[in-house]
Amino acid sequence: MACFYELEDRLIIHPDECIDCSACESECPVEAIYADSDIPRQYQSDIEFNTVEAKHIKEAAYQAAVVQKRQPLATATQRKDELGY
Repeated sequence: MACFYELEDRLIIHPDECIDCSACESECPVEAIYADSDIPRQYQSDIEFNTVEAKHIKEAAYQAAVVQKRQPLATATQRKDELGY
């Protein structure tokens, strides 16, 4: 099931659509996806943002879920360093 939705500067995961298969963890170009039980403390606040935004996008129905792998943004490596991933 497709559970990723795209914002201007990031992808978010719809928590009700994710089946916790972990396949995305190794595919993430900036290694920013964690299993629920492994989310580092400094990123705990992102859980609520992710949940609210994913549900908003889904309910607004103005954007479909991402269903194809895409190239990382040109700024992915820089962003990874900034976030400490």
